[in-house]
Amino acid sequence: WAYVWLGAGFCLVVGVDALLLWAGSGDPLHRLAMTRKGVEGDNPLTTTRVGDGFFNAFGVIEAPRWIQGLLMLFTNQTIGPLPWLGLSAAILVLLRRDASAQGRLLRYVCMLGAAWFIVLNWLLIPLWVLPRYNVVPIAVMAVCLGMWLAGLFAGGRRWLAIGLLSAVVFGNLGLLALGGKDTIHGERSFVLALRAHPASIVRTDPSTRESASWLLAVDGTQARAETGLPVPGGLYFFNPNPRRKLPASWPIQQPDPAWQEVAAFPEAPRPSARLVELLGLERRLPTGLVNKLAPPPRRPVLYRVPPG
Repeated sequence: WAYVWLGAGFCLVVGVDALLLWAGSGDPLHRLAMTRKGVEGDNPLTTTRVGDGFFNAFGVIEAPRWIQGLLMLFTNQTIGPLPWLGLSAAILVLLRRDASAQGRLLRYVCMLGAAWFIVLNWLLIPLWVLPRYNVVPIAVMAVCLGMWLAGLFAGGRRWLAIGLLSAVVFGNLGLLALGGKDTIHGERSFVLALRAHPASIVRTDPSTRESASWLLAVDGTQARAETGLPVPGGLYFFNPNPRRKLPASWPIQQPDPAWQEVAAFPEAPRPSARLVELLGLERRLPTGLVNKLAPPPRRPVLYRVPPG
C-alpha cells in the first residue's frame, strides 16, 4: 500500500500542476511545450553559441558530456563547497542499513537525486548542463549533509559539526561575494540615467527596456523610458551588455562617434578581478579562466544625439 499512496500523491501533484497550467495558459502541457520550444531553439547539439575555449557560453567548463555534469557540481562558484561534503554524506546514507522510517525516507530521497542527475546530465543530451537544472540533486546533498552533521552534533562531536557547517556556509558566501556579479548593471544604470534627467525622455534598445520594466515601474520613470532609435537632440542610453539578447533586426550595435557623451556608468571591478591583479594570475591561468574571474567592466553610457 505504501507504493499505492506514493503513486496517488504523485498523480495528485501532477494533476494540480496541470490544472494550474491549464488555467494560466490554456494548455495543461504548457511546461512540456515550453521545454520543447527551448530545445528546438537552443540546445548544445545544434547551438551556434561559442565559449572561450575553457568555459562554454554558459560558464560551465568545456568537457565531454559524460563528465561535464560532475565538473559543474564540484567547480561551480554558485554552488560552492557543498557537493564535496554533501555527496559523501549521501553515499553514507545509501550504504547505511538504517531500517527506520527516517532511514528509508532518506534512501528514497537519495535515489531521487541520483535519478535526476543521471537523466538530466547523461540522457537528456539536448539540454544544457546548468546549475539551476540540478537544484534537486543539490538539495538532496544538502539534506543528507544536514542529517550527517546533526548526527555528529548529537554524538558529542559538536565542534567538528560546527566547523564543517561553517566551512560550507561561509565558503559558499565567500565565493558568491568574490564573483560580485551584477547581471542587470545596464538596466540599473538606465534607471539612474532617467532619474538624473527628470524632464527628459530617454530612449534605449528593446532588450534593455524590457529587462528594466520592473525597476522602472518601482522608480516611477517608466513613462519617460522609450524603446526606439535615437532622435536628433534627444537622449539615448547605450547598453553594451543587455540582460536579454538584442533582436537580430536591431540596427544599433555601437554608439555613433558623433554622439555626445552625457554620463557614463562604469561597473566596479569584481573582487575576483582585484585578486587576479594582486596575485598576478593573468599570466599563469588559462585565458578563459582569467576572463571569467576578471572580465572587462561593463560601461553603459547616456548620449545626447546632435540636433538634425
